[in-house]
Amino acid sequence: MERGKKRATKTANEHWTVEERDDGGSPQSWNRVEIGTPISSSSVVEELKELWSLALPITAMNCLVYVRAVVSVLFLGRLGSLELAGGALSIGFTNITGYSVLNGLSSGLEPVCSQAYGSKNWDLLSVSLHRMILILVMATIPISILWINIENIMVLMGQDREITSMAATYCIYSLPDLLTNTLLQPMRVYLRSQGVTKPMMYCSLVAVMFHVPLNYVAVVVLGMGVRGVAIASVMTNLQMVVLMGGYVYGYGRVEVWRWKVGIGGMWGGVGPLLGLALPSCVGICLEWWWYEIVTVLAGYLETPRHTVAATGILIQTTSFMYTLPMALAGCVSARVGNELGAGKPYKAKLAAMVALSCALVIGIINVMGLWDGPHTATTAGGANVALDVLQMPQAITGHQSLKPSPAISYLKSIYPLSHHYYGADHPRDTHTPKQEREMIKSNFQKNQQWKRGGEGGCLPRKVGLIT
Repeated sequence: MERGKKRATKTANEHWTVEERDDGGSPQSWNRVEIGTPISSSSVVEELKELWSLALPITAMNCLVYVRAVVSVLFLGRLGSLELAGGALSIGFTNITGYSVLNGLSSGLEPVCSQAYGSKNWDLLSVSLHRMILILVMATIPISILWINIENIMVLMGQDREITSMAATYCIYSLPDLLTNTLLQPMRVYLRSQGVTKPMMYCSLVAVMFHVPLNYVAVVVLGMGVRGVAIASVMTNLQMVVLMGGYVYGYGRVEVWRWKVGIGGMWGGVGPLLGLALPSCVGICLEWWWYEIVTVLAGYLETPRHTVAATGILIQTTSFMYTLPMALAGCVSARVGNELGAGKPYKAKLAAMVALSCALVIGIINVMGLWDGPHTATTAGGANVALDVLQMPQAITGHQSLKPSPAISYLKSIYPLSHHYYGADHPRDTHTPKQEREMIKSNFQKNQQWKRGGEGGCLPRKVGLIT
């Protein structure tokens, strides 16, 4: 039998398979790839259960991360409008120049880990995580330089000097958070690609529970001001890293820590992984920047203290709406990769279509429930959320530096507009049909390379970037 010869068969359960021979040896050299099965209501229900069993814990984790951000904003608001504006500007700057880059690069690990796990290629799963951590560590060097020079950069851009000085303080004390994220971001992808989502939720819950007392001690007891808020955020992320690392080490996933290749082998695989990570990074950065750059632009308006503070609050409150669709996006990516790695592209397609349908329903619900016109109670309720964020520290501490101001009027006028795009945006966050068709086609053609330890069969991220 010649190398590379194929044959097609039909199994008893109606699964069509294509089998490709790796070599001219024994019958065990045939690799099976299932390419078709009738789609039934039971298969859709089964996929829904599988998808939501992954997505709900990730959604809860995203909500906890959101709560952490809100707590930081609350303590910044307690310090005063200048501190709140400086913190909002620094959060926008660090997201634009740092966290979006690290998050985008680490997302390039998803197709590799998910398909390696599906095909039970443990060596590739482990070494890919090591390579991504190495890539992120290198990326933190230019990011750190930008953060250190934020004050000079913002002054050159015409931002208010008092606000930029406060933002610079926040950025300097947030520098250690870059190192924690070089471990935290790829570890989340690594665990999610294996369907390990509940432990991540529990780790986040424990870390966020300590975030409030950390802020209270740093800001109120020690009087560290903006520095205390930044340090508390770093400590919370560090707790997440320690807890997730402890889970990986203590619950049968210790193989990830084993060094399986030499230095040459490690560097040799960095290039192909970067080929996946860079398009993902650019796409995610463009999406993050679309929102975060608004905070920077608000600094050019009149009364920048109020406009920057209001914009920062707006970004934090509206970001809550993306916790579910973004969780769904990550989980469907893992599901598709697992099935492709296992040689079941028909199940990968089913997972993609089910997730896209769920995202469409979520978008419709958000539009119907959150926006019914500029004068409805829901619109006022949205503005009241932002108002509560500003006024809650006053109610707790009696601090009066944030009495009703133009910032509140800005929030009430802007908030209704933020709901216009939710209906179309949530399905886009999950995936587009064109991306899925290209992904299934590409991976079906290259799927067998995973079983032989190759680097093929990955999500064509350039399609998503162009889209």
